[in-house]
Amino acid sequence: MSEQIQSIILDELRALRTRFDVYSDDMGQRTTRLETHMESLVGDKQPGRLTRLEDKVAAIQQWRHYTTGIYIGVSGIVSAATAFIYHLWK
Repeated sequence: MSEQIQSIILDELRALRTRFDVYSDDMGQRTTRLETHMESLVGDKQPGRLTRLEDKVAAIQQWRHYTTGIYIGVSGIVSAATAFIYHLWK
């Protein structure tokens, strides 16, 4: 091979290595950020945001069932009272 071709190949290899180093650094930084966000979401030896969110959703669902039961009970009492008053006036 001529010296000119060897020089071109070496220049291309150096440029490729430089691009690979930049890519490697960028991927390392992104991986670190993703791991940090994952620990925040899932939790690292402590409840994460997802666990806390699931607990809050479960509490809201329980509260919804509780209030629905109260509304049904109150409507039953009002209906019974209305029927009782209607029969008294009849």
